[in-house]
Amino acid sequence: PPELKQAVDDAMAKIEREMGAKFGSTDNTLLVSCRSGARESMPGMMDTVLNIGLNDKTVEALAKQSGNERFAWDSYRRFVQMYGDVVLDMKPKTKEEHDPFEVILEAKKKKAGVKLALHPDDPPMSPVMGLARIMRSVDAFKRVLDIADSPSNGITFCQGNFAAMGNVDLPEAIRWFGSRKKIYFSHFRDVRGSVPAFEETFHDDGKTDMAACIRAYLDIGYDGPMRPDHAPTMEGESNEQPGYMMRGQIFAIGYMKGLIDAVGGKCTA
Repeated sequence: PPELKQAVDDAMAKIEREMGAKFGSTDNTLLVSCRSGARESMPGMMDTVLNIGLNDKTVEALAKQSGNERFAWDSYRRFVQMYGDVVLDMKPKTKEEHDPFEVILEAKKKKAGVKLALHPDDPPMSPVMGLARIMRSVDAFKRVLDIADSPSNGITFCQGNFAAMGNVDLPEAIRWFGSRKKIYFSHFRDVRGSVPAFEETFHDDGKTDMAACIRAYLDIGYDGPMRPDHAPTMEGESNEQPGYMMRGQIFAIGYMKGLIDAVGGKCTA
């Protein structure tokens, strides 16, 4: 109806006054959502588009407002993706079809040289809080890499999680994924036991032959990032950041350096 635009403009002005922000502003931008039905939520019954108001300019304002550039751009991504899905009907029509946005993102990732390193479910068990989890076995990772075979897709080889899966030969798994150039990030840590009963240990006190793991990384020519990851908190530390206190990390890095030197390798900072 002809009066709709004026009604929308009046409602937007009221929201701007109440929120102290302005729709389309590059200083203090207001974002709104649009739902296809009544304001009371009915899950599964109504389509919604969030973050309306974001564009190439206002996203910069949101980044400044929030102090989080990644949050701002991800919010913009979400708006574009929801608008395409809900308004433009850009979505797969069958289970066999790929999401058109994923196709576009995959092309962009390849062009930019972006690599995604899939991390195991942590802990690698299912269900957790009633939710099924699938990335909890070596076979699951082999399958997902086969489904989405791309130089952009690889894994985070989190040794603690793979060790907690039970009956996993870590050096063999490192060689299998590494020989295919699919390890993009390594988390060097260890555990004692396996799901559902396991505990984290110091890097030299778990069940894994850590020297054999280092040899495996050297054998595959791994030159990606490796971090010491979790370490128990030592006496005298506050435990403000469990698993990442300074003394445990220093110990872990020294241990890693010693292993690398012992097996004839070298590392770079």
